[in-house]
Amino acid sequence: MASAAERFHIVLSPAEKRGWTDRAAAIGVPTAEYVRRAVAAFDGGPSAAELGELETLAAEVEASAGRMQAMIDSACAAVDRPFDETAMRARVAARLAAHPVLIDPSILDFSPAA
Repeated sequence: MASAAERFHIVLSPAEKRGWTDRAAAIGVPTAEYVRRAVAAFDGGPSAAELGELETLAAEVEASAGRMQAMIDSACAAVDRPFDETAMRARVAARLAAHPVLIDPSILDFSPAA
């Protein structure tokens, strides 16, 4: 890499400088190179590939939101549906009679409500 032609001074807090120095060391470059790369990445904005990926993700989120809204609407409709306790008790009693479970259905009173 060519040597820098000019210097640029900035004022940092000790914590900021330590953070930049540590991150530069973690990737194995001098702090000045780390700062140059960070500024270049910031100035350049997202690449065409990154924008394409973001568009794909946005479309997936939109589709997912639509499916989620449909599921919420379905759940709300189920909650708002009138509840027929007598019919529910009859269905449960019939299922227990047809498919015995680990409990004895005779201890439960699933007869129609009086």
